[in-house]
Amino acid sequence: MGSDGEQAWQPALECPDTARFARAARRSGRSGAALSAALAVLATEARAGVREQSEARAQRAGVLITGPLGLCFLPAFLALGVVPVVIGLAGRLVAQW
Repeated sequence: MGSDGEQAWQPALECPDTARFARAARRSGRSGAALSAALAVLATEARAGVREQSEARAQRAGVLITGPLGLCFLPAFLALGVVPVVIGLAGRLVAQW
């Protein structure tokens, strides 16, 4: 309250998450330009960044789930699908000799 705009926004400039907002607010304070246009751009960029992060996490989760599923289904496939066929073929080959 009552401090210079440069001093007021200094702590926000030191934080990487709020630095762009603080620069826009300081620029608006010096020039008198509307802050809303700059904030709309920052909000749009922030939403796009969050959307990209969430999509990347969802894709990563899809990749990571294949390991446990493979470990669960591969033994069952071998035990119920491959082994009976091999035993059946081996039985026919032994019976022919």
